[in-house]
Amino acid sequence: MSLVKFDCDKIPSEYRDAYPFTRQGVYVFLGEIANMKGHCVVADHITGQIYSGYHSEHFVEISEDKLRIGQNAIEDGRPVELLPRPSAEYRIEGRKVE
Repeated sequence: MSLVKFDCDKIPSEYRDAYPFTRQGVYVFLGEIANMKGHCVVADHITGQIYSGYHSEHFVEISEDKLRIGQNAIEDGRPVELLPRPSAEYRIEGRKVE
């Protein structure tokens, strides 16, 4: 398993809204699907939501150099928080996620 980000730049702009991933999101790469070469399973690291059947090439592993939990890193010359602490209340099937 590894932490990955969705690479929006690899998706044509007219299709980006069809994907459930965000540019800021961090996902747990759970692996490739054995009978669907080139497709993978990822989970949102905050909510635990599982996503299956998306192209593996659209995800980029977050290097250990950039991985700083709760701290800022620099990406493309601007500060970003790679693993933000949840600032909003998350709900899954009506239950609050802490």
